[in-house]
Amino acid sequence: MNDQPEEKQSWWQRLSGGLKRTSASIGGAVADLVVKRKLDQEMLDQIEEAVGIEKPIGITALIETAAGMVNLDEIAASCPERLEALIFGVADYAASIQSHTASIGGSDAGYAVLTDPNGDSDVDRELHWGDQWHYPLARIAVTCRAHGLRPIDGPFGDFGDADGYTVAARRASILGFEGKWCIHPSQIELANEVFSPNQRLVSRTRRIMAAMEEAARAGKGAVSLDGRLIDAASLRMAEHLLTKIELIDERENGSPPVVGVAEHASAG
Repeated sequence: MNDQPEEKQSWWQRLSGGLKRTSASIGGAVADLVVKRKLDQEMLDQIEEAVGIEKPIGITALIETAAGMVNLDEIAASCPERLEALIFGVADYAASIQSHTASIGGSDAGYAVLTDPNGDSDVDRELHWGDQWHYPLARIAVTCRAHGLRPIDGPFGDFGDADGYTVAARRASILGFEGKWCIHPSQIELANEVFSPNQRLVSRTRRIMAAMEEAARAGKGAVSLDGRLIDAASLRMAEHLLTKIELIDERENGSPPVVGVAEHASAG
């Protein structure tokens, strides 16, 4: 801790006094800090000026308490010029709500329902596990999309359970999350596999785009593809996915995104 009054401390002294952990060093074009306390605009301005960072420092906020969940919309709208994503801090959140689970991000046999015997005492009753994290995950996903932020799922504690991590990541991706924390190197490949569109999905997305373009030329607002209705909503989903595909290709292969795809996505 620093003995100097806060107003006389440098930005680094002030920051390090409340530092919880850092995920990357400050420098170049990217800076990523995770801190215990609130970072004010002036402090971030000082960091950018002192280090010579031209691109504004982005902020990702951890939602890991009951109070944070209650004030989610206020947090999401608090710093539109810097806030980029909300992350579900599942372990601290479980502690905050005094949950009895010992599972960090996974399922728990205690959160289950038993089928009703319906008056038949001889029937075998079945135990169906529930998902105790569905509400906070869905709440974060909806809030992020409403405020133009990226939802990121938090850690899965049992890094020896590859199947468990994969299922948890898929659950998050279906809810609209764009990624999931990895607390062990073995989880990185699993996360990339889940959150990167597979070839079947890529193929179908391109077919949806082609079908809707043909429908537009024919003056139609909807069309059938493989026996299923696709319309403007289907097109927006396809555009978002195709934009993600193009960005992945650009990062991996250095090829620029297809002209028009990003424009369509942003317009939708």
